[in-house]
Amino acid sequence: MDGQETTELGWGQRYLWLRHSTMPPDSRREYNIELRYEPPAGTTCERVAAAVDMLVARHETLRTTFHLGSGDGPLRVVHPPRPLPVEHHDTSTGPPAPAIAALTGAEFDLTREWPIRAIVVSTRSVPVLLLMVVHHIALDDWSIKMLHQELEALLRKDTVALPELRHRPADMVRYENSSPGKETHSRALSHWDRELSLVDRPMFRSRREPGAGEPEAFGASLSSPAVVAAVRTLAARYRVWPNVVYTAAFSALLSGFAGTNGAYFRTYAANRDTPEQAETMACLAQPVLVNVRHDRDAPFADIVAGTAAGMTAAGENGYFAYDEALELVARHSRTQGIPLDSGIFYNYLSRAPADCGVRRTTLNWNAPRRDWARQGDDIYFRVYEYRDATVLVLSARTVVMSAQDVERFLRACESLVVDQADSDAELRVPEVAERAGLRVLPSPDVARQTTSCLNDHPGVDVAAVFPAGTADEFEAYLVAADPSLTPARLRTWLLGRMYDDPGVRCPRRFTLCAGPPDDPAVEWSWQSQAVLDSGTGEEASGLTAVTDPERALAAAVCATNPVDSVNLASDYTGAGGRVLNIPLLREELHAAGWTGADFTDLVSARPLLDIAARLNTALGTGSPPGQESSPCPSSPSPTSSSSPTSTST
Repeated sequence: MDGQETTELGWGQRYLWLRHSTMPPDSRREYNIELRYEPPAGTTCERVAAAVDMLVARHETLRTTFHLGSGDGPLRVVHPPRPLPVEHHDTSTGPPAPAIAALTGAEFDLTREWPIRAIVVSTRSVPVLLLMVVHHIALDDWSIKMLHQELEALLRKDTVALPELRHRPADMVRYENSSPGKETHSRALSHWDRELSLVDRPMFRSRREPGAGEPEAFGASLSSPAVVAAVRTLAARYRVWPNVVYTAAFSALLSGFAGTNGAYFRTYAANRDTPEQAETMACLAQPVLVNVRHDRDAPFADIVAGTAAGMTAAGENGYFAYDEALELVARHSRTQGIPLDSGIFYNYLSRAPADCGVRRTTLNWNAPRRDWARQGDDIYFRVYEYRDATVLVLSARTVVMSAQDVERFLRACESLVVDQADSDAELRVPEVAERAGLRVLPSPDVARQTTSCLNDHPGVDVAAVFPAGTADEFEAYLVAADPSLTPARLRTWLLGRMYDDPGVRCPRRFTLCAGPPDDPAVEWSWQSQAVLDSGTGEEASGLTAVTDPERALAAAVCATNPVDSVNLASDYTGAGGRVLNIPLLREELHAAGWTGADFTDLVSARPLLDIAARLNTALGTGSPPGQESSPCPSSPSPTSSSSPTSTST
């Protein structure tokens, strides 16, 4: 390759690029992967560095930079091969720890820096360690194994000819833009669409405590020889892969802890099913939704069967553009009026035939995962299966779990699989969770909490919410103190508040009455009142930008997306914004002097009006000094003589 090559990002890289670009810069080291390799005897430092250069020249994923683009999505630039500046440290000059820490602890600037660094540690000029630090956007677990095999071949033989590369990351990008690739993508998104339509409640609304200040997280790992033996027994009994048993245990306890029937979460699809995928050195893995449906007290065998079905469907539909799946989550949150969680992750990693080396159950507390907590996820549960033991690792934000909850969850997982393997009778999760001290709390009182929220609205005199139809649907009645109040504006209010107030949902209908009833706590008392307005609130409610933050946000959405006007009553994706353009939007706002546009808010159903209220400048809220917001049309107010325009759905 004589020059640079510029292409779109592959689907797996789009996921990691979004993660990296929306994290605070000092936390982006969360995506640094450390690869340690002990060079064989007789190898020189020069030969080790030459092997690294050969790998970098061979694999374009290791010499690629990533850039924002101009509104059509980010771009990847593949650079011509050149020697990688490999650091050297001989232990005769001092301990290598400071040099290693400097290499591993610094975040990558993916716009300027190749996603790989390396250091060779030697003793008396004899190499004893090669440490490579690679950004996750370049390699996934599958690629790491491929890289290790090639490094072994280069260093353990005098001469070696690595097999010719038949498939490059650019080839995968071309496939993803082809007709078969688009069909694969469409089929996967249809799967997500169907699964999300079956989710009727958020996972953690009954547990979430309001957070303040810097996000924090607890993390612990439980190593257990008993678990790996029990899971293998259960896998044979239920005729499933061991990963299904681990996932079923996680799903069951997640359901019990959150007080829901069933559980939905993300797991990772390797996307290595075809020969082309299997031979491509790049990050192809990305999250896919798993929706496991079961009663809270279902026997474990039923949970395993439901998990197997959910994982099979997820695996068959795991190759797609993750950012477009996030847009689906926002749309379903908006139409269903519930804040669907998108931050619960499960990951299974086989480490066999390697040994863990533990002989009994051991619980260790990990260092606080501040960097992980800042990306907005709630839970990350990992399973490392070794030949002789399983290590269960749980990270959880403090707004979801206490330290005590983290320990009890891990111990309950061990108890569930070990006790079930020892018993012919099917266990029920609530019994196991109770023995482990993992409390199962009831679901929140949605009607009461939504009533309280509506009564906080400045334009509401009195309101009440009642169950309607099923336990998951509600109807609101109210008397407005503000005559301009409409069902659409009430729904916009609740779409923002439901992310802040546990248990709040959007009712299926809002009925504005002429006067208050004798007893606001009784539904039939409301039904006898004269009705001024009634509706779902899903109709377009155009809101004009009035404040400087609102004008700045509307201008940034227009500048970075193919939209001409913005309805501030809509959420970002409902207004026509692409998730893939959120990093560019944030850069646009920052260039205009504004901060505070949070990624998790922009991929949710939170209205732009709410997000604008959270914007601030270095001097607080208001206009940046000496700067005006650039104009962008926004949808006219309902009081305007013109008809409101909106691109929201």
